Amino acid sequence: MSTPTGNADSATPRMAVGVGAAGLALFFWAWPSIIGKALPIESLPLVFFPGWLCTAWAVGVLYATGRRLTLAGLRASFWGGIALGFDLVFFFTAIKLTTIANTMIISALQPVLLIFAAPLLFKERLRWPDVGAALLAVGGVVMVLVASTGSSLRSPRGDFFAVLTLFAWTGYLIASKKARSSVGSTEFAASVTLIATVLVTPLVLVSGQSLTMPEPIHWLGLAAMAISGWAGHVLMNWSLGHIPIWVGGTCSLAIPVMASGLAVVFLGEILLPIQVIGMAVVLVSLTVVGIRTPKVIAAEPPTAS
Repeated sequence: MSTPTGNADSATPRMAVGVGAAGLALFFWAWPSIIGKALPIESLPLVFFPGWLCTAWAVGVLYATGRRLTLAGLRASFWGGIALGFDLVFFFTAIKLTTIANTMIISALQPVLLIFAAPLLFKERLRWPDVGAALLAVGGVVMVLVASTGSSLRSPRGDFFAVLTLFAWTGYLIASKKARSSVGSTEFAASVTLIATVLVTPLVLVSGQSLTMPEPIHWLGLAAMAISGWAGHVLMNWSLGHIPIWVGGTCSLAIPVMASGLAVVFLGEILLPIQVIGMAVVLVSLTVVGIRTPKVIAAEPPTAS
């Protein structure tokens, strides 16, 4: 592990806006799982309908702001779109089979993968206290998962799809970081949603799952999923230009806490005391990461906004 050098004070504003944008992205990303779980729509149509709504919205916003889709942007966003497409398929399959807490918690274990990937792919410097805080957060996540083993709502098959989501989501974050240097946040969001939805469409058509048009009231939920997802992608991609990828990945551990709390309130899912303790461990660990981030960022070269 390299020890960062530089002026931490000069890095603080960049850290603040980067972490703030990432935190807001996580808030938006917590909602689609709750809405999707509640809607009486099968998993793949649950990706198909919001996917095309999100694509129309993202492309519309892009052109409304005087920009457009470009071949170069689509190329740079290609692998991010592929990873996002598989992430959505695996994720919504998982939440239909197992609990929100299990799905979110398993898929949020990507800091373990990013800890090893970030130094190799992006030459980002890590320090042992930062790694320790990330691993402690992962430990809190594991506490929540282990405590749910006796739940009647838990499904090993659903947990398996959540593991697949973990790898797809990690691939998406890595692809986002790589694309950040050449594609703006709004164009990236439009490109990846288009690519992901084009990928998912034939999978839905051959799946045998019903593509019956949803009820009018359900379209409101699908639209909310689409816009929330788009906002999360724009904010997270922008934030990755201001914070190291492992910090963004570690901060995403807050999604299970947010989503699990929302599931208790809106879906009636139950959290055991040990799960609440595990979530508290996650939040404390994320606080440590947030406090230490300026020292890490001080050694990182800035990227274009």
